[in-house]
Amino acid sequence: MKAKVLGIQKVDYTSRKTNKQVTGVTLHISYPSNNVDGQAVETVFISERSNVSLDGVGLESTVELSYNRWGSVDNLAICK
Repeated sequence: MKAKVLGIQKVDYTSRKTNKQVTGVTLHISYPSNNVDGQAVETVFISERSNVSLDGVGLESTVELSYNRWGSVDNLAICK
């Protein structure tokens, strides 16, 4: 899915469920959708533990996201 990065939010907290540290980045993105007039928006979390690189990703970047079978981002590429 191609999306435009509108915001980048650092995440660092202790989970109440697991009592483990959660670190990573939440990307606020927009993308075209058939069900929306204009752009759809959502947030995607990318864990620091994942192999997904955020090098070069900034505000207004256009990125290509792919997801694994559990719905987590497993690949991110910057579109030129």
